Amino acid sequence: MAEDRKSIIREKTIRLEVIRERVQQFVDGGGDLKSPDAVPLGLEFVHAFNDLAKEFGYEILKPIKKE
Repeated sequence: MAEDRKSIIREKTIRLEVIRERVQQFVDGGGDLKSPDAVPLGLEFVHAFNDLAKEFGYEILKPIKKE
């Protein structure tokens, strides 16, 4: 069980690092993080961070509840 959890955390950490590298390449290539071209990278980064945070008991992206 503990090894499965370690593996999951490792995979999610790698996913976050890969998207961080893609963001860095985007910026190094002259990309503007406030441009529409950066939106997919930003969304992917936030979702990857949220998935990793859930492993530690945190939820960054909260579901929207209709009242």
